[in-house]
Amino acid sequence: MDGDNIKSINTCFKEFLANTVNLSHEDYENGRSSRNWLFNQISKFSERNTDFPILVPAYNLTFGSFGRKTKIQPLDDIDLMIGLKGFNGKYTPHSDYITIETDKMPNAKLRSFDDGNNNINSRKILEIFKKELKNIPQYKYAEIKRNHEVVTLQLKSGLNFDIVPCFHTTKEIDGREYYLIPNGEGTWKKNWSSNDAR
Repeated sequence: MDGDNIKSINTCFKEFLANTVNLSHEDYENGRSSRNWLFNQISKFSERNTDFPILVPAYNLTFGSFGRKTKIQPLDDIDLMIGLKGFNGKYTPHSDYITIETDKMPNAKLRSFDDGNNNINSRKILEIFKKELKNIPQYKYAEIKRNHEVVTLQLKSGLNFDIVPCFHTTKEIDGREYYLIPNGEGTWKKNWSSNDAR
C-alpha cells in the first residue's frame, strides 16, 4: 500500500470519527451547559421544600461516558450523582444490600424518609427528587419518572438525565471513600470509590 492510500485511509478514518463517532465541541458544551443548569436547579430544592434532604454539592458527580469524556454520538444521556448530607449516619452492609440507620440521626428530615424499620428508604428519596424536578417550570413537558435506582429526566430535545442521589462515606479500612446509592429495592448499595470517580 503506497503513502497516498495510507493518507487517504487515515483521512477517512478521522472524518468518520469526527462526523459519526465523537461528540462535537458544540454538543459537548451544550450538554455541559444543560448539566450545570440542572445542578443549579437541584441546589435550590432544599430552599423550596423544607422536607427535602440537605444537599452537599461538593459530592455532586458527573459519571458515565459523558463524565469520562468518552461519550459518542448522539448526546442522549448524562448521568449525575447528587450528594446528600448524612449527618454521620451509620450504615450496615448486608449480603446484597446496605441499610442506613435513621434512629440516631440528629436531623429530622432524613428520619422522615424512614422505611418503618429505622432505615432510610431510598425509594422515598428518589420520589422527592422526582417531585421537585416536576416543579421546575422549564421541565413542564419533560418526562420524569423513577426508574429502579435513578430518577430519569427525559427532555423534549431527546437529552436524558439519570439522577442518582447518594451519600458519601468516610474513609474505610481499605483507604477508600464510597458513594452509597439506591439499589432499586428501597435500600442502598456501594458504588464509585471517590478515588476512582471522574
